[in-house]
Amino acid sequence: MAFGKYKRLLLVASLPLLLLGFGLSAFIMPFARYVDIRCSQFGDLELCVNSLRNPRSFANETEMPPRFEVSSPALEHRNVRYLVEADARTVGRVTMQSIVLHNGLRDPLAAETAVQRLIGRTAMLHLGVGKDERSVDFGGEAFLFCNTLEYDKEPLSWFPNPGPYNAVCVGDDWSGYVSFAPSPEARRSLTLLRKAVGDEVGKIEREFWVDRIGLTLAPLVLFLILSAIVWMTRKAAAYVRAG
Repeated sequence: MAFGKYKRLLLVASLPLLLLGFGLSAFIMPFARYVDIRCSQFGDLELCVNSLRNPRSFANETEMPPRFEVSSPALEHRNVRYLVEADARTVGRVTMQSIVLHNGLRDPLAAETAVQRLIGRTAMLHLGVGKDERSVDFGGEAFLFCNTLEYDKEPLSWFPNPGPYNAVCVGDDWSGYVSFAPSPEARRSLTLLRKAVGDEVGKIEREFWVDRIGLTLAPLVLFLILSAIVWMTRKAAAYVRAG
């Protein structure tokens, strides 16, 4: 085939081949829709792994140690849906700014009385609630036990003034959203976690685009490779005949 004709064939075939590749990447061989991320703290290091790279460690887990869920608007509206969890840890002291109680508590009056004594005070924050662990107020010292962490929360009708960090915490008589400001020590720990989560999500998002673009281009690249093989085969055959 003359080179001019091949160029016209390539132009005509490119769009169907790209559409075929897009169909492969979006429907036939799609990237994972959901990814679990788990983070663990080792001294001043925070290590996160995900279910794409370590599927066995997620699937073969027999015991469920205490963990807490991590969420943020920065983790939403991505190409992949993320469930981020981290191992239980004591973060440090925080100042409780506001508390919004859950609906349906057994004794709302007792719950309101309990949380009013906490607002504005400092407490030792522990993320990840184990069996029989609850927030407790000793008067001079308070301990918060919470099973979620959310940062950069956007204002909502029922939570108009969220702080820089928020957590769902539980006590003997109450449970609800606690908005808090971390101490410098606690902020260092939370910043490490945020950075590790952000780095892991960034890696997965890059993998998504590499996978999507690679599969989209694959049929066109295969066409070019096969064309090159045919061209070289014909050249080799012509050389042999001429010899």
